[in-house]
Amino acid sequence: MKLVEESDKPYVLLNFYNTACKPCVKEIPDLAQLHDHPHKHLNVHFVALDEDNDAKKELKHFWQQLAIETPIYCVNNESLNQFLQEHRLSSTTSTPPMSLILSRDGRLIESISTVTDAKEVSLIIHKDESFGN
Repeated sequence: MKLVEESDKPYVLLNFYNTACKPCVKEIPDLAQLHDHPHKHLNVHFVALDEDNDAKKELKHFWQQLAIETPIYCVNNESLNQFLQEHRLSSTTSTPPMSLILSRDGRLIESISTVTDAKEVSLIIHKDESFGN
């Protein structure tokens, strides 16, 4: 995935969400804090799961409501399932909220299929760093 391969940081968090998913909406502001703190070596990308081509307009409004200034990415379920297959993940885990922590070289560090927060992501990365991966 281009967002991972072109990262200038050692770790990438991909958070897959849907604007109709209340747990997703709840976790996004906390995860957005990871852009600046505490892991400046982590790229954070939020990827909307939506089949609708008109989703960009709704997503822009959604981001404005949350007062978050990150790029807007949107992917359909077919593209997500292909990505999950490439990383040997079950497509049944593609129900939001879902977060993937990957290394810049594409190694899957952790797949989180429940609501998460900045603290959990930080702990996972710290653990990976501690083992010298």
